[in-house]
Amino acid sequence: MRLPTSLTTALLLLTATAATRADIAPFLIGVDGRTTIPSGTYAGLPDPNGGRLTFLYNHGDHYHAKAAYTYTGPNLGAGTEVTVSPSNYVPEGSAAPFALTPGSGVFSGLYISDPTGANTAIGSVESLRGFAPDADETTLLNSSGGRWNGSIADAELVIELVGATAGLSILDASGLPIFSGGTTLALGLANAALSFSPIFTAVAPGDYAAQFRVYDARTNGFGSSGVFEYRFNATAAVPEPGSLAMASIAGLAATGFALRRRRRGVRSI
Repeated sequence: MRLPTSLTTALLLLTATAATRADIAPFLIGVDGRTTIPSGTYAGLPDPNGGRLTFLYNHGDHYHAKAAYTYTGPNLGAGTEVTVSPSNYVPEGSAAPFALTPGSGVFSGLYISDPTGANTAIGSVESLRGFAPDADETTLLNSSGGRWNGSIADAELVIELVGATAGLSILDASGLPIFSGGTTLALGLANAALSFSPIFTAVAPGDYAAQFRVYDARTNGFGSSGVFEYRFNATAAVPEPGSLAMASIAGLAATGFALRRRRRGVRSI
């Protein structure tokens, strides 16, 4: 059956939109363009994130900044204490940590995050440019009054592994360690092509975390981000009920077979 042209066009647009949404990385690097705290206890103070790179959690039509600096304590003017926001981790709030599940192939014997690195991937806000005014990318780029829509295309981005739980490894898609040469990795220019998709693995069940920061290697480049953290949980696989039932049946059958053999071996005197 041939679909009407208008319906075909609508379906193509819907497919294209879905593909575009899937292409937006879950986490993005941007630069904070806000220079002054606008309200609250610290109103009027310089924003400690102004001009700094920021790790942004993509929420579809807005971001959550997860590596931000924040003021704490009383407002003492220039002497006010600055710290990293305590909500610097993902998944955020009370959401469950990223699951590490049994892997296969080069990840056999390990608990792993998404084998493609898709759910922990980091991109650049530059990847959101050049779309229609009503596109999801444009909405996200200009959210929060355009606070993070400044260009970082020329930044020479480096990611630093600040710390990690013992037993947690960070690998590439071929199963090789990403930070084998130290604690930093040059990601290249922070342009639209930026794509960093780490795969996190563990050898045993448990809770794990890894902390990072990003910085611009250029002289007089953007300020470094605060520390951000990925959280994970590896849980041993539980056999499905059907598997347990089959195992029980197999065990009973084996026991019955052994009893029959034993009885056949008993002689009457």
